[in-house]
Amino acid sequence: MDIDVAGPCRTWCAANAPAGPAVPRRVWQVEFVRFGQGLKVDTIERGDAPTSLATSGLFKRAPWEPMCFYPDFSQEVVCGDSWGDSRLIVANEQGVFVVTNDEHAAGSEALSQRTIMDKTVVVRQLHVVEAHGILLFRTDKMGRDNKLMHVFRLSDFEQPSEAEAKAEAKAVGVPLGRAEIKEHRLERTRGCHLYAVSRPGGSHLRVVVAIKNKLLVMQWRHSAAWTAWCPASDTDTVEGFQYLREITVAESPSLITLVDSTLGGSAGGADNYICVGYRHQFDLVGERSGEVVKLHAVEGSRSHLVAAVDLYEDEEPELLLCYNHTCHFQKLSENRTTTEFDFHWNSVPCAIVCAFPYIIAFTQDSMEIRLVINGNLVQTMVMPKLTLITSKNDIFFATTAPEFFPSRTECLHVDHRDSTKDTMSPPASPHTSSPEARPFRLYRIPLHVLSGMVAPVDRRCPTPSPEPPASGCPSGCPSGSGSPAAATTPNSSKGGLGAA
Repeated sequence: MDIDVAGPCRTWCAANAPAGPAVPRRVWQVEFVRFGQGLKVDTIERGDAPTSLATSGLFKRAPWEPMCFYPDFSQEVVCGDSWGDSRLIVANEQGVFVVTNDEHAAGSEALSQRTIMDKTVVVRQLHVVEAHGILLFRTDKMGRDNKLMHVFRLSDFEQPSEAEAKAEAKAVGVPLGRAEIKEHRLERTRGCHLYAVSRPGGSHLRVVVAIKNKLLVMQWRHSAAWTAWCPASDTDTVEGFQYLREITVAESPSLITLVDSTLGGSAGGADNYICVGYRHQFDLVGERSGEVVKLHAVEGSRSHLVAAVDLYEDEEPELLLCYNHTCHFQKLSENRTTTEFDFHWNSVPCAIVCAFPYIIAFTQDSMEIRLVINGNLVQTMVMPKLTLITSKNDIFFATTAPEFFPSRTECLHVDHRDSTKDTMSPPASPHTSSPEARPFRLYRIPLHVLSGMVAPVDRRCPTPSPEPPASGCPSGCPSGSGSPAAATTPNSSKGGLGAA
């Protein structure tokens, strides 16, 4: 049931009708939507909306109210990503960890923290790609090893049972070190300082790696449909990535976002784009053509680029460019720049998440929630040492802000197998009141609650690309025109990304 705001809006329009020349219809539409959204927010906050979560349930939770995922994490999170519905892979200065919150598990396995890489592995970016069962991460310079990207199978980090470990003569839960990950590095990415991956839901996984002022475009050799049909045959790691091309840009990028073309699967194969942010401007780069188009310039001598979020309106790609205190909407089909729909944050964000109808800014110590339709402020929540972890499926973040969590967290299980060197250090007092010593807590905001959807909506467009040869598929898997991959990309042989 929807909130009825049409009556008050019509009353407002009648009372504010101009007596002079006719106002353009677009201006009236914008004002009508702005007034209606304001009424809707007021109704939701009062708890009078029929669909408002504030009127359902005993605790009257707001849709943006976070839930505690893990109550006691050791240090500040550097990066991370979600793995399925109940796990996070997070990295900090002490290593890489798998954090589990499984409501269906019993005992110590319900809420646990396990080390999978020790502190000799310095991870600065991390992505989990469930569609292909792989883990991507970028490391900082470690001794003689330069900055590199690495590829692992997610199955390498599944927790084996003690019986399975004894049968295979393996130690349970021994973290990997710098020496153990050398076989999994992508040598072409040596010296990289940034990378970006395509959103889930596309036909093929695409990765763009920035090395100084050069962009390396790579793609996973199997399509998502092919992997879903033949999961046992997609066991590649480093060899699974195909190098497509190298693009030179004006400066070293500080920000990269991949944008899918809505015509990507049609005949002729429209080009996908890369949005590149530098010190004072955003550019749009064609993935296949390499053509660079100036998108938007940032005025002022001091600029801080935050994010470029790809949105879709009527199947037309649009970018939300965020810098300093400003969010700017830029259509890719329009050369002109208009600031008509720009809005401003109260503090400079560190990260931006768009979950329609809301847009959320994460600063160093607060979360600011606004309406994406007009930028109206809905809620501001103070959260010390706030860090966004991921927003791939649900929104996960870390902060030292306290929250009540269920009593089952008394069964908290932490694997300390890699901390034998630190046994001489005395434990920190659990009753300390110092803000610096407070533990970090990992929180979750379900996107389907925030957006009012039952399930996430797949807005990605298929990416044209050649399929792997039929010989790569096991005998039990159909190949050729009968395979799901061939069905999803019928024009893969015409101008696909595989043509370097």
